[in-house]
Amino acid sequence: MPIIHFYFDFVSPYAYVAFHALPRTLAGLPYQVVHRPLVLGALLELSGHMAEAVEIPAEQDLDESWEEPLAFGGCSHEGQAAPGKEQPIHFVRAAQGAAANPGGQP
Repeated sequence: MPIIHFYFDFVSPYAYVAFHALPRTLAGLPYQVVHRPLVLGALLELSGHMAEAVEIPAEQDLDESWEEPLAFGGCSHEGQAAPGKEQPIHFVRAAQGAAANPGGQP
């Protein structure tokens, strides 16, 4: 039976995905997995390598095409500050009326 030594770092999202994908990938095959946790940062430090920070560029400002539609009444930036009051999106009521009367006649 083949033995798979699975070395993983607890903080790695790739290791998490691989941890859950490995049994599904090898389903039906005879194998044994030996889990070997490690701390990659400490391993790099011991080898003389240092992890380097990656510079993330600043995001560009959004243009006017991203403005909130007037029908939302400011709820995207003001939130639901007044519970119990009527909601600012009024087209839902109109859509419900249209669904109740599919012919479009009042």
